[in-house]
Amino acid sequence: MAEHPASMVPAFDRKHAIRTVLKLLASHDEKIRIHALKLLGYFLMRSTSKRKHDVLTTHNLFSLIGERLMLFSPCVSMASYNALFELLTEKVTLYITDKRHPEPEANYRLENPLLLKVIAQLIRNVPTSGEAYRVKKLFLNDLTILCNQTKDNRRTMLQMSVWQDWLFGLATFYPQTAEEQSITDLVMSLFRMLLHHAIKYEFGGWRVWIDTLAILHSKVSQEDFRRKVSQSQMPQPDHAVGDENQQQQQQQQQQQQRVLADQARSAAAVEDIDLASPRRLVTAILEQVIDDAVEGDDEDQP
Repeated sequence: MAEHPASMVPAFDRKHAIRTVLKLLASHDEKIRIHALKLLGYFLMRSTSKRKHDVLTTHNLFSLIGERLMLFSPCVSMASYNALFELLTEKVTLYITDKRHPEPEANYRLENPLLLKVIAQLIRNVPTSGEAYRVKKLFLNDLTILCNQTKDNRRTMLQMSVWQDWLFGLATFYPQTAEEQSITDLVMSLFRMLLHHAIKYEFGGWRVWIDTLAILHSKVSQEDFRRKVSQSQMPQPDHAVGDENQQQQQQQQQQQQRVLADQARSAAAVEDIDLASPRRLVTAILEQVIDDAVEGDDEDQP
């Protein structure tokens, strides 16, 4: 496929070899799965846009690729991520490496952006240590570099359907460790870059900003509800046995205290998340837009 694409690519398409690739992705051997991804990458490199659309996009096979990769491993390894990144940018190599791939160059493009959601689903719930954490951080760094290099990559990201959902899924709204805080900072930095581009360069870009805040609000509300339910299900300490009336009074007092405590926690959560974090994010974006506009006006003046 790499040495004779003129004859192999049409034969690959004519014989429906994509079915074989999907079967190989269900193999227990990781090297076989990686070689299958590289084979698919070489096919996509040499295919026209119409052929890629007919083979993969029409049947939503990128999602199926993600499902196959999640069959045997709860998280993606560095070698598998390198193969997925090559497939994402269509810069496929013949060798397999479990080390960090070279930094993306200026000519790298998001050729198959639907793979972004697949990779995000593979690394969403990985532990905050070890190789899985390094893969997650590397993915966010690569995505930041790709979006920072060209407007085309940022525009491609913004044109994806509900891209904010899987990108917010990589962050932690209540970080408990330095690793979680680092990942959340990378996610918010990426949001700042994309929203700044949408507001400044895209027609109707403010709609992206509104959609992002709506999705952020729903994510935070869901996380608050989950935390509240988990706290309410915690076992309560036993109370001393006494008079029945006294027990009822104690229960009523405790119920009132719990209600007041829940209200205080809810108010604090709303103040910290719904107002503080989005406000800082939006303020940073608007400040950057204003600064860029001022710099542009200064450059236009003789």
